[in-house]
Amino acid sequence: MRGYTEKPVFRALVDDIRPGAVYEHRFHPRRRWRFDVAWIDDLIAVEIDGGVWTGGRHSRGAGQTKDNEKINAAQSLGWKVYRFTPGDVKSGIFAAAMRAIFAGQEYPCEIKKGA
Repeated sequence: MRGYTEKPVFRALVDDIRPGAVYEHRFHPRRRWRFDVAWIDDLIAVEIDGGVWTGGRHSRGAGQTKDNEKINAAQSLGWKVYRFTPGDVKSGIFAAAMRAIFAGQEYPCEIKKGA
């Protein structure tokens, strides 16, 4: 989600979670797929899926199928890919989850909006 990941506030948040992130990282040797955010040394990537509540690309059949292909290919290359929405970023879910992941903890399933 290029526009979102270019925002200085988002980049500051990502840097606070863990420095060294690369944006729009092209991870596949032949395809043009890119991750919104990637920590290359850790093989950890984040996708921010916009438009999920408005019938955007990520919530329609063809878009979902293409997303599945991309994520499955990435995982076959050793990447761990975490998907969030802009709402997850705004509510703090994204930051809490990624901090837990980098601390070697389980994804915090009990996170609630606003918590």
